[in-house]
Amino acid sequence: MAQKIIFKEKTSRENVQLIKMASRSSYYLRKYYGEKGVPGSKKYKLMSLETDNLEVARDKILKIDIPVEYIPKQKLNHKGVRFCNNRGYTYIPKRPTEIGINAELLFAGRMYDLGYEIYKPLYDIWATDFVVCKDHTFDKVQVKSSSKENYNVHLLTRDGKRYVEFVDYLAFISFAEDKIYYIPTSAIPSDVNTLNPNFMKKHILPQNIYSLK
Repeated sequence: MAQKIIFKEKTSRENVQLIKMASRSSYYLRKYYGEKGVPGSKKYKLMSLETDNLEVARDKILKIDIPVEYIPKQKLNHKGVRFCNNRGYTYIPKRPTEIGINAELLFAGRMYDLGYEIYKPLYDIWATDFVVCKDHTFDKVQVKSSSKENYNVHLLTRDGKRYVEFVDYLAFISFAEDKIYYIPTSAIPSDVNTLNPNFMKKHILPQNIYSLK
């Protein structure tokens, strides 16, 4: 069902309009695509500007990143890509090695954003993926990840030892939820070898993976 538009304004960006819908409190960006790229094309993208202030919306619409080409949502989903918070689209890795690499990069970037120094061990033999430091306090971190909506986080190394014996924190990147969980190993019960989503939700990092602006 089409949304009733109560405000519409042209912008200096090509084929981009500032609109407000009756059912939404925030202003939206509407970008038209097509062979000629003219308004009236059925191909368009809506992106929330996350403000109900008109002047703020007018400023944000000139700065926000907009995908250059139009890609149908069905095609993105087929490729492991999904839309995220009306900001664009994000790639969800599927291969195990690709998942791990992306998770470590996302974790390092997020911790840097939060003001941490990040160090990576030269050898991968201590069950530690990173050492982070803030306010002269160093912590060892193991990074785990999953692209599945239903998951359990395993706490055992390949040789059957518990990660809690080696690191101070366990970071878990959930690509399906678009969240990073940061669990102090001191909070993990001694008789538990897997963590479920209900436990994880108590230890979420501020904001989500892709909302860093």
